[in-house]
Amino acid sequence: HVTRGRANTLRLALSGQLGKGAFTGPAVREALELCVGCKGCKRDCPTGVDMAKMKLEWKAQRRLREGPSRRDRLFAALPGLVHRTTLMPTLAALPGMNALAQRLFGLHPERPLPAFRRDTFWAAAPALPLPAVAAALGAGALWGLAFLAPLALADWSPLAISGGRYLAYALVALVALLAGPRRPTSAREWLAAWLLSLLGNVVYYLLFAYAVRAAGSYLPTLVIGALPVTLAIVGQWRERRPWRARHLPPLALIVAGLACVNLGESGAVRGEDYPAGVLAAVAALACWTLFGAANSDYLKRHPALPAGHWNNLLGAGLLPVALLMLAVAPDTAARSPADWQHFWWIAAGTGLTAGWAASGLWNLASRGLPVALAGQLIVCETLFASAYAALWHGALPPAATLAGAALLVAGVLLAIRAFAAQPS
Repeated sequence: HVTRGRANTLRLALSGQLGKGAFTGPAVREALELCVGCKGCKRDCPTGVDMAKMKLEWKAQRRLREGPSRRDRLFAALPGLVHRTTLMPTLAALPGMNALAQRLFGLHPERPLPAFRRDTFWAAAPALPLPAVAAALGAGALWGLAFLAPLALADWSPLAISGGRYLAYALVALVALLAGPRRPTSAREWLAAWLLSLLGNVVYYLLFAYAVRAAGSYLPTLVIGALPVTLAIVGQWRERRPWRARHLPPLALIVAGLACVNLGESGAVRGEDYPAGVLAAVAALACWTLFGAANSDYLKRHPALPAGHWNNLLGAGLLPVALLMLAVAPDTAARSPADWQHFWWIAAGTGLTAGWAASGLWNLASRGLPVALAGQLIVCETLFASAYAALWHGALPPAATLAGAALLVAGVLLAIRAFAAQPS
């Protein structure tokens, strides 16, 4: 077991004097296992023989032939095992673990196993803000009500439905601005609020209302349910993070889910223009994805801006647009008082719940949660909207549509894990 003996053993194996395959055989292994790679032999040897380097080459050849051992796999995976499970301290303290470690991994029974700590950085990290999580879930539940307005007002145009909803939202926001504490607002804040509200409310809802009218109620709700994935993709692109193989299965599940929904809708009652409705739903998804990311960025860049005040700015900026939409809507001229009463009840309800209240909750969630996490919680909007649509129709959707919904939810949940697994 001296350095000269190890070198001679290795020389005999290389020259073939120890038989075929002796280079990776047990004799060389027994001789080289006690080498600690200190390079003291190179320093002391007159000819500078580097035994440590030769041992590394021997180990590489042995790994190519036999693959890594259980012991090697254990030590390579130990950092991941330690932080992924809280059972490591308990397992290491069990009686008989030293003997088991010797049998399985070749560890000497008299060598004590490491004492793993139970208090970790993960346990000491600040808890997820539950109010922000509850706000995101509440926003999704209220937004689901917006899916019913085009069904309840089936003989009204999407332009009129959107104008009525956002007029109610704007009036509630104006009242809240006037009744609340006065805060100076710059022209830049008004412009940012107006542009974001135009994108995330008016344009989005116009496209969505048309999609529900043209394609039916189920497909648009499930297309909008892909928001968590699209927000994650936008965040991936903005932060210039590389794509990994784990990012592809969620997208494949979502595509399969939408295909099943399309199959289910082929036998169900469709709207007046199904292909155009599908395109409108996808465009609405793109609008709200951009709005969600930009709105969250703005709130985080302006921490002194109250979320409630920002919500009222978003709503108040809709007033001129909402009045214009109602003025140019083609189906508002010849309406009876009963029609208008029914219209304003629906508009006021959706404007208050799916407009002002839902946007306020979303702003709270956007400030307290990362964009990806807040966006992923919008999956509850899909579930609530699908449930509301089923209650409205008084029957479950087709089996293929239910399967598509399950695939879509599975894809979103898998995407949560895939995008959350990357380092921040």
